[in-house]
Amino acid sequence: EVSNSASQISGPGAAGLLIQWLTAPFAVAVDAVSFVASAVLVARITARETVDAPATRSGLRREIAEGLRYLVRDPRWRAMSTFVAVFNFGAGITGPLIIVYAVRRLGLSAGELGLVFMLGNVGWLAGAATAQRIGEALGIGRAMLAMGAFCGAISYATPLTTRSAAIPVLVVAQAVGSFALVVLNVNGRSLYQALVPPRLLGRMNASRRWIVWGIIPLGNVLGGALATAVGLRTTLFAGGAIVLASSATLCTRSIVSIATVDGDARAPGDGSVAAAAE
Repeated sequence: EVSNSASQISGPGAAGLLIQWLTAPFAVAVDAVSFVASAVLVARITARETVDAPATRSGLRREIAEGLRYLVRDPRWRAMSTFVAVFNFGAGITGPLIIVYAVRRLGLSAGELGLVFMLGNVGWLAGAATAQRIGEALGIGRAMLAMGAFCGAISYATPLTTRSAAIPVLVVAQAVGSFALVVLNVNGRSLYQALVPPRLLGRMNASRRWIVWGIIPLGNVLGGALATAVGLRTTLFAGGAIVLASSATLCTRSIVSIATVDGDARAPGDGSVAAAAE
């Protein structure tokens, strides 16, 4: 997340400058070159990992079904996957429209928009640096619930701001939102890595991502349709409401009782036990 944070801080600012200096098509060409550079760096990796062959091969369909069953039957992963799916659906509605709204309604230029994202994305770095301490202080389950609510609440900042206050408000909104999202992601992914049996981790994660990422395009389509029908501002409010409502799916005992990635840890002030995954 720290590495990702560095790119989130530097990338948008560079994009805004490139668009203003070279125009958008040339900026996209520079972006394409960056992917080539990434491929070169990946090709230079020389480490080789030894992977033991599975004792038995059950077939792809059976493994997919096993991953889905495990995901749905465990109340922790079911609640977290539902949260992320609903969250991503709302974010899919608002994500593409925020830039359109900032340009058309708030009058931001490409350089100003890049500046907003560059400064606001400092929240990514702050979140990566403090995620563990926040999880330890609140308990991982309660930290995820709080950060999910923060993400939803701050999403209202964009449609509520005015032209004169747009840049500082959007910077703060981006900083708070990115901070909360990274804290949530670090703690949530740590739970998966620590508590899901290694044999099931890959197939469970594949099933989870198929659900929580696959719903984003549906949000994009609905966002575009709503923006056309009722306007950008109203659609941003609707998407923000969905993002905020998603945190309610984490208000379950199976989540708020999780204090640490240790399966037998007790949450502060809660006598229940978060059992390790079988």
